[in-house]
Amino acid sequence: MAKVVMLIKSTVRVMSIASIFLSVTPLFTQQGSVSTNNEKNIVSMHKNVAEPKVDRLPAYNPFFIAYKNQWYVEGNGAWQKQTINVDMPSQVVTISGITGTISAGGSETSLSQTRVGGEVRYGITDRIIAGVSALYLVKESTSTTYSGSLSTLTTTPATARSGFYNPWFSLYGRLLGLDRNSWYLDVKGTFSPGIKSSDSSAFSRAQAEIDGGFALGRNVGAFTYGLGAQVMYSPEATNNGTTYRSTTTVIAQAIVQYELGQVFVEGLAGLFKYVDTNSANDPLVGKARTILQGSVGAKLQENIFIKGSFGWLMPVSTDYSFVYFSTTVTDKGGPIIGITVGAAF
Repeated sequence: MAKVVMLIKSTVRVMSIASIFLSVTPLFTQQGSVSTNNEKNIVSMHKNVAEPKVDRLPAYNPFFIAYKNQWYVEGNGAWQKQTINVDMPSQVVTISGITGTISAGGSETSLSQTRVGGEVRYGITDRIIAGVSALYLVKESTSTTYSGSLSTLTTTPATARSGFYNPWFSLYGRLLGLDRNSWYLDVKGTFSPGIKSSDSSAFSRAQAEIDGGFALGRNVGAFTYGLGAQVMYSPEATNNGTTYRSTTTVIAQAIVQYELGQVFVEGLAGLFKYVDTNSANDPLVGKARTILQGSVGAKLQENIFIKGSFGWLMPVSTDYSFVYFSTTVTDKGGPIIGITVGAAF
């Protein structure tokens, strides 16, 4: 069952991914006057030239990053649950020349996580934005139960761990679009160093992470929609005698948002897939995974908002062979419930 637990943890790592993406010309007034010796013929000329109206994206818009000299601060929390079932049908097996019948059995491994995080961004210019984010695992609990012919195996009691994830350092670039009613094209690069720990009850990830991606979208009045893609690479690392192989993950997302006055609603569909050779050749880990999510938010003040989300990691299933036995492994996925508070100033 150790391989099953490893499959869960590989998936949850990806699920911790967290949001995709002219200076103002001041009002110019020109005034002049012409005078003659006859005060009755005083002529005054006033000419007002107004700039085009600038309508910047609000902080809750999916394509908002930050503008020049602007700070964006976000806090979030999430709870996630995931379940993997292993079903072994009754079958005839041969071990060391001895043939026998094995009765049906199975196992269920459940994993739940509670995590909180935050991000800070600063607009160096309107088109270059730097950011740093952190994530803390409040509690991760894992347990396994067995049934049928596998019920003689020891049921794994719930084990828990907590700790900080590796921090992320990001650099955003706006290639296209600044204000409302525009097309947007943003790029983003992220680096996260690996952190090693000898404490088995603490959360740590020895592998570093390098991400790169883009987001393309459009805002039309109350509607905003877009597509994004990202590649995540983690090089091989060793911690406490355990070697973690390198992985490469491709992520794609589609989002739509609609504003209803002080309230806004969002829909998100995401897909991720491990594409490195070892993962791609694994019948379960190599499968593409889909996430569906809906959110409702409210504008509290100008550029201050709160948003609640409910999502679901969709299930996948495949046939596996563990040593001499044939099994069906089903990752049922599970719910993801989150809350986000953000502010720009």
